[in-house]
Amino acid sequence: MSNTSLEMATIESRPCPVCGTATYAEWRWTYLEVCSHCGHVRKTSNIEDVNVHDIQKNYFKSGFALQDDIFTHLYERLNVRRRMREVAQIIKGGRALEVGVGRGSMLAALKAKGYQVEGIDLSDAVCSAIQARYGIPVYQGTVESYADATVGNTFDIILMCHVLEHIESLGRALRAVKHLLKPQGILYVAVPNISCWNARFPGWTGFEPYHVHYFRANNLRRVLESADFRVQSEKTFEPISGWFNTIVRSVRTKTPDIKSRTDAYPCDDAVRHGFIWSFYNLTRLATGIILSPFRWIQSARGYGEELIIIAQAK
Repeated sequence: MSNTSLEMATIESRPCPVCGTATYAEWRWTYLEVCSHCGHVRKTSNIEDVNVHDIQKNYFKSGFALQDDIFTHLYERLNVRRRMREVAQIIKGGRALEVGVGRGSMLAALKAKGYQVEGIDLSDAVCSAIQARYGIPVYQGTVESYADATVGNTFDIILMCHVLEHIESLGRALRAVKHLLKPQGILYVAVPNISCWNARFPGWTGFEPYHVHYFRANNLRRVLESADFRVQSEKTFEPISGWFNTIVRSVRTKTPDIKSRTDAYPCDDAVRHGFIWSFYNLTRLATGIILSPFRWIQSARGYGEELIIIAQAK
């Protein structure tokens, strides 16, 4: 990271979850700070309190889980097919747990392939919606509380897709995951990649008020290894809609308000239907298809906006 990205003033803060250093500098955008030793980026720790759990529960309601317009269905299908290919390469059956179930599509796909599946989510509304739609048990709470109530060495694979960036205490959460996994069990992790080219723009979709941590590949590896996981593979992925979303949101704002922005993706059905919404999504798809060669190069070089690491419990 260049010196121009940093302010010289330092911030005395809580210890870095990656290296333990307690000195940070202000980072590129408002309300973000960077560790002066390892470069880990996170939400500034000394701003006015923002309850991340409350923000998440306010955004990820049943409307999010049950959202099923044609474009959302398409994006979900593309993502699930990609992840299922990756999972099938490492484990072809067994007990699977997803932490942060989203719209339940991944759990449903795993169930259809014969995996025994369960889920965990913070949102009561999401848990109820997924259980009603797919008949899959989803526990409401944190992975730590679930681990406290569950016998260890239970699962063959645990998936955490866009979850770790929401969690303040990474070590505690990963110890709970380790407890739940069988010996040599697999952890599949996907997080926003702060090293991606899109993150140079204020409209990158990784900049959200409910994100606490922003990972680079080397720092995520260190976090996993310190929790007694052995990294097996890593790669990045640039989604079809990534650059369109980034540019549109960058036009709307010069500086992302990480602290308070909650309107990035409204889940109101009235917004997600009609001509304007259809035109927006058709343009988004067309742009992604045109940029496909560029997106493939970006992903292959490690600068895609999603970072995926597969690790094995030691």
